[in-house]
Amino acid sequence: AIFQKNDRPTHLPGVSLFDGMIIEQCNHVSDPCAGSGGDAAPYLTAHKLVLNAEYTQDDETTTRFCPADASAGIIGALLDVNVGGGTYGPCAPVGALTPGAIGSGGASRSGPGQTSGPGESPAARRTVMILANTKAPTLRGVPDRGARLKVSTGSWSGSPTSYSYAWRRCRRTRCSPVRHATKQTYSVGAEDVAYRIVAVVTARNARGSARAASARSAVVVERRLVSRPSRRRRAV
Repeated sequence: AIFQKNDRPTHLPGVSLFDGMIIEQCNHVSDPCAGSGGDAAPYLTAHKLVLNAEYTQDDETTTRFCPADASAGIIGALLDVNVGGGTYGPCAPVGALTPGAIGSGGASRSGPGQTSGPGESPAARRTVMILANTKAPTLRGVPDRGARLKVSTGSWSGSPTSYSYAWRRCRRTRCSPVRHATKQTYSVGAEDVAYRIVAVVTARNARGSARAASARSAVVVERRLVSRPSRRRRAV
């Protein structure tokens, strides 16, 4: 895989040339990481992997930056700037928005700020496998206005205990979330015409969560009208 490091994608030939992006300290220096003007925003909207490194030398802890990374769909980790391997504190698995994406690493090996889930002992967490998507979710249905799409959960290792759903409208390389669309099915409306639809499935277990996205649908069009042959009575 070929990853871009740090510099804004707009300064290079294009996101299409890279498999993902590695950024550093975007939370610490308020770069920002994602959103409007964010360094990684073009990769996130293209459903490509984004990795972020924050450093203990900046007095960072995973409890400070991991929620922001997870919310943006970025896989973050806390490291020592000397990269000697003594400190490695990955955020909880959040996965990447690519078809068949695999969730990020597991529990920290003594990384600062890492804690077990509510009511769980470290030993109990180690017995639960990290989630990984092994087959991407798939869309069913015709993307016509007035029709209904349904997404499968896909296949996962790690024994998910629950799933949640989100939907996005995409045009070219930009996707935007559809508000209040949280069911496994989606009713295609007038506002979806000329867009492609993507479903994002989040799987969860006691270890954490991971996300995977379906492939994009065909471009949504007005409902297709099926003409029926007319029946004429034969003259007697």
